[in-house]
Amino acid sequence: MWNITHVNASTPSQTSILFGGMPGKESVGPTNALGPEGAVYVLAFPGVGYIKLTDVGSNGNGPGSWKVAASGSSTNWTYEGGGQAQVSVDANGNYTISGGSNTITGTVTKF
Repeated sequence: MWNITHVNASTPSQTSILFGGMPGKESVGPTNALGPEGAVYVLAFPGVGYIKLTDVGSNGNGPGSWKVAASGSSTNWTYEGGGQAQVSVDANGNYTISGGSNTITGTVTKF
């Protein structure tokens, strides 16, 4: 399980909204831990675009045993235990996700 602990939206609206979850149990602005494997979330930035986050599950043993696929990036964000993701997006739609076993970069999907 993982969480998004901080979002820095250097976008025109300077806001974001998270929605999604397990099929049939989706919610807007979930407050509990995110996951489990198979859960899909969308982190949207009004006027800019969104990042689709898919909990992929276990990556085996070792650093980054758990992974989350992020749209717009060819690299999964990985973490140990309870992941604490920190997301930063600029006005051009470039993003960084850090706070886990690695840091990834990508580009939001435009609306």
